[in-house]
Amino acid sequence: IDSSKQEILKLPSPTISPDKDQITDITTSIDKTKYLVNDNTHIQFFKNPKFGPYLIEYLQQKISGVKIKIEQSSSINDELFSSFNYILYLSGSNQDIESTYDEINNLFQTVKIKIYKSLRVRTWLRNPTAVSIIQAIMDNENNLFSVCQSDGKYNDILKIFYFNNEKFNYIQNIDNIIQSYIRKKIITLPSIVDKNMIEKSKKNTKHDTQSGYSTKYTEQYQNKLKEMIENYNEENNMISIILNEKIYNKVRKQQSIHIFGSIKLVNEFIQNFQNLADKDTFTVFKFNPITSIQMEYLTNIGSKDLKVIEKEYQKENAKIRIRYDEFYAPENLKNDIELSMNTLLSSLESITFECMPLYYDIADKEILHLKNIAHKNRCGCELILKKNLKLYRIPKAIETSSTINFVSRSLIKQSELFCSSPVVSQQAKSSNGSIEVLIGDIAVQKADVLIIPLVSYGLKQSLIERAGNIIRQEQQVDKTEKDKNSTPFFIETTASNLTYKIVLFSNWSPLKAAMNDDNLVEHIRKFISKSIKYVIMKNEQSDIKIESIAFAVPDSCKNENILAEEMIHETKQQIELMKSPLKISFIILPDQQTLYQQFLTAIQKVQSNDDVYAVFSCPMSTITVNLISSNNENLTKCKEKIMNHMKRSMVKIKLDEFKDWNQYMINVFYKYCYDRCVLLKLDDDKRIRLIGPINNVYEAKHKYLLTNALIQEKIHIQQLIIKIPRSRSIIQPQRTESISTSACYNIMLSYCQEDSTISHHLGDRLIDEGFSVWIDLIGSNDSFLQINKSECIILCISENYIENKFSQNTVEYMKQMGKHIILVKVQNCILSDWLQQLIPNEIYFQMFGSENYFDLQYDKLLLKIVSTQYSSS
Repeated sequence: IDSSKQEILKLPSPTISPDKDQITDITTSIDKTKYLVNDNTHIQFFKNPKFGPYLIEYLQQKISGVKIKIEQSSSINDELFSSFNYILYLSGSNQDIESTYDEINNLFQTVKIKIYKSLRVRTWLRNPTAVSIIQAIMDNENNLFSVCQSDGKYNDILKIFYFNNEKFNYIQNIDNIIQSYIRKKIITLPSIVDKNMIEKSKKNTKHDTQSGYSTKYTEQYQNKLKEMIENYNEENNMISIILNEKIYNKVRKQQSIHIFGSIKLVNEFIQNFQNLADKDTFTVFKFNPITSIQMEYLTNIGSKDLKVIEKEYQKENAKIRIRYDEFYAPENLKNDIELSMNTLLSSLESITFECMPLYYDIADKEILHLKNIAHKNRCGCELILKKNLKLYRIPKAIETSSTINFVSRSLIKQSELFCSSPVVSQQAKSSNGSIEVLIGDIAVQKADVLIIPLVSYGLKQSLIERAGNIIRQEQQVDKTEKDKNSTPFFIETTASNLTYKIVLFSNWSPLKAAMNDDNLVEHIRKFISKSIKYVIMKNEQSDIKIESIAFAVPDSCKNENILAEEMIHETKQQIELMKSPLKISFIILPDQQTLYQQFLTAIQKVQSNDDVYAVFSCPMSTITVNLISSNNENLTKCKEKIMNHMKRSMVKIKLDEFKDWNQYMINVFYKYCYDRCVLLKLDDDKRIRLIGPINNVYEAKHKYLLTNALIQEKIHIQQLIIKIPRSRSIIQPQRTESISTSACYNIMLSYCQEDSTISHHLGDRLIDEGFSVWIDLIGSNDSFLQINKSECIILCISENYIENKFSQNTVEYMKQMGKHIILVKVQNCILSDWLQQLIPNEIYFQMFGSENYFDLQYDKLLLKIVSTQYSSS
């Protein structure tokens, strides 16, 4: 009989000896008043207490005059499996006795055997009590008498002996019992973790797993379960229940209940077990979907409301774990707790509003402050941040004879650093479209079409790897160019993971063949013109809307000047000729600085007078605030405080225009603002507007005022030098000469050996400004000589300088010679008495600390030096 498979523990069945051959008494004469039952199998029938009386009744119905008595006697043969036999004593007439004797003999001759060895039965027999339980189930049926035994090498075959007599049983009845009246079930309990937490069972789904949730057992439940199993095993011989425990590690163990027996008893136990589990176990239930803001409110603000719900069910030890979106409770309390939670959530009110736009990463920093404000006002808070990039213009400076000379190496370096950053691009506008040059990663630019010529830095292979699965497209345009050797020839592909819509690979290269400058110019123009025409035709013939192109600039051209000028010039010509509104970008890699400078020069040549110098991109963020609370007044108050906080944290101020500023100064000031998350915008009247965190904005304003004052002082000095020429002794600086042509002013830096690094750093900055600087180690042989040659002396003050034995005499000599002395602290120290007496009430500049602070103090120092120079003039 085949049956469904079940996984059960592999336990050995009790050993049952195989059947013995029937032993027959051989006597010369048979005493038919006694019928000896000494066959082992036949003896087993009499173990059923109902068999003897039923057999007597059956025989007396056949032969009414006979009397029958059944007795148990010791075995004559010690080799018999059983230690006893059964004897049926017959009394009555000889004919009745003989007929009864023959009837008994004929009945036992009808005994047959049925073998069951399906997988289902084999799994039953792994239970050591399976045979006895099957026997008990058979014996429980009326008029059904059988003997059950196990057989086979592993005792995994079931043999059932039965009477082939309709008065005793039918084989169909036995088959029906095997098929439908016996059940094996395994209930896998959730794993016990740390003796408290029970994780969801991951056993085979064919096993019963109580609940799809994690469970927490009570000690009372464990005791009741063991007691129930013991009672079933003691009171019922038709069922076997085994509680197994498997230990996985020190903190985790798995329990399972193996049930085998009468289907009625098995089902009854499962139901009783379920009732016990529902009443005495905690199941971990997940709440219905709770929004993130509701979760945040209940976790931080509404914990008292949750305690009220817990208190209502404290007798049942229910517990709410809102951080994990779950609660512990008996099964019968699940709906009640969920209803209480839904009632609490439905009582909450909400409000949504947007804050003022924020620039750079200010919004990221403000999120924590806004959440704190919400919590203090008893509100849950969810903040949604939306970001996009906005472009702002950098104005082109109006160069004059006065401003062009105010350039230092440091200024040029910072300007170039800012202009070569990915956020800045040089632009030139035509009547229709625009051209821009920028440094950055070609793979992440925002454009519709990417055009890649043959390049030597492996860009093509790198882009293919980053793009992923690109697919070559059928050429839809320019079908006259079928020769792949023609230049340029385009292969069109999808962009896959890149930010573009289309990628065009071209066979064009500025090193395609040896050529003179004229041929190179024609070669470049042909590539640009055919590229733009291809894209325009593609736009007309397909459903893809194309508004922008990005060119990857090759780095393998011998004449980069021609490459840059012709690419920019031809692009502008094609835009105007085709009357196309295309935005075309030339993307240069960060390590192509020389090529980048060539492109900057080229694009500046095609810029109109109205054009800005460049544009920079600034991330702008908008915060959408969702508030939730059980009190509407809290919502109103919280919104007001958040809006006030945003107004206080962000400030807008206006400054004058960049009058007399050269381009380097403008670029560096933009960099200064950018580094401090201050947005610099130009109004229509060219006045400057600064927007950002209040401290940073006023710091930028201070920088602007210092730079403005410095420019005016230098202009005044130049004007005086022109009007009143004066001779100056020029001291050659120890460092590289300045590239500036401004008037030379002699400065001496006096320092001690321990402060060499910061002192030389300061000296380098002054040399970059155009000053002739003597950097003098205190106590050197020619210190007094250089003092005589210097008009302004900067003392680099530190504890080491003050304690130096040469310091006091040197400073006294400076005072005697009437030199302008400026105090610069290169270390946080207290001025000595002798220094304060020699230089009383003198303002000092603190040059220690961060680089940003150094820059600001340097501007103040520079203004002091220039003002001193102006006074001297």
